Amino acid sequence: MELLPFSLSSLKHQYLSDGFSSRDFFEIVAHVLSRSWRDFQNVSDERFSECDYHRIESLLSKRKAGVPFARVVGHVDFFGAKIELDENVLIPRPETEILLERVLKKVSQKSIDVAFDICTGSGCLGVAYKLRDPSCKVFLSDISSKSLDRAGSNARLNNVEVSLIESDLLKNFSKDLKADLVFCNPPYISRKEYESLDKSVHDHDPKLALVAEDNGLELYKRLSQELPGYLSPGALVALEIGYMQRKDVKDFFSSSIWKEIICEKDFAGHDRFIFLELH
Repeated sequence: MELLPFSLSSLKHQYLSDGFSSRDFFEIVAHVLSRSWRDFQNVSDERFSECDYHRIESLLSKRKAGVPFARVVGHVDFFGAKIELDENVLIPRPETEILLERVLKKVSQKSIDVAFDICTGSGCLGVAYKLRDPSCKVFLSDISSKSLDRAGSNARLNNVEVSLIESDLLKNFSKDLKADLVFCNPPYISRKEYESLDKSVHDHDPKLALVAEDNGLELYKRLSQELPGYLSPGALVALEIGYMQRKDVKDFFSSSIWKEIICEKDFAGHDRFIFLELH
């Protein structure tokens, strides 16, 4: 078959013959053309405009060079919310979707009037939660003004109203503000671990959102000291942790003010979440 210029067959020949992921290939084509990737699976050929062709080729080249798929297309679906990305925020991980799923089950019989998403980054947790509980007042906070801008943009993109607080953890929160639910997926990687991260993370995720002092534990220690004064009775706190940090984090929160402290695993069997309930 003749390979026509600016055609699907030409791109297939260039990329799929070289071991490129077929799903990534069709997803990128579909992204540029605002169509479903399934539209192209059983199509032998299709012509593109020169502009679309070069845009598709540019994105395919980035993916082939190791840029994460989400960075290439610029967004992810997170628990039904469309979350746009830039260089200032982490790509939301599937583990963080598990965190939200479990929180929703735990609060199904509770009344949640105020929720905090601390270290919000892209805003994925707070925005997705707000979509499921529109009457809840959701506060997104981050130390990075650029991350907070992106979180606010994602809230608007999903047509939800949230409040934004630029803050180093709870430093700029009003003492009168009390949460019934707190999410926090903070930086928890040590400086040593950071140097050995996979290139897809090390080279494409912001270091500020990954690395914490005190062997990655600094922010958990601070939260254990600062958070109780901002919680309503019976409040639920949901933390994502590094897979070797369970003991240290539980030790930080060992005060008797907590009714229970539960560690749960992710689908890979790693310790990944700490859930705390205040008396």
